[in-house]
Amino acid sequence: MPRREKIAFVGTGGTVSMTFNENQNGFIPTLSAGDLAGMLPPGLRNDLDVIDWSHQPSSHYTIPMTTDLVELLRKHVKDGASGIVVTCGTDSLEEMAYLTDLLWAYPQPVVFTGSMLPPGLQGSDALANLAQAVKAASSE
Repeated sequence: MPRREKIAFVGTGGTVSMTFNENQNGFIPTLSAGDLAGMLPPGLRNDLDVIDWSHQPSSHYTIPMTTDLVELLRKHVKDGASGIVVTCGTDSLEEMAYLTDLLWAYPQPVVFTGSMLPPGLQGSDALANLAQAVKAASSE
């Protein structure tokens, strides 16, 4: 199957990037996009251009912040990205994806993904979702 090369892998926070913080007795977004990309099998992470955009719960995002994200994605496409993965929280994943779809004028795919449970927790969907998103963004 033909593969797209140079996938932009953009981290924006959310549950998919959370770890347990004992001081706060809860989960907070601490994993960088690089940390998340490093969890992928070597064959999937080879052609990733890793970008840390934000570290916050997705419920904190606003429309202007999402339009800023779209501008960042456009810049990476103009710089040669042939596909994009955006990791984000599930609280606003569909809104971020919808606004991006409305503003996106390029043939390169933008795949949004997140998780219901943080990586490392039993039953977490984080690693499978990340891997499938990279596969989707890199397929022709």
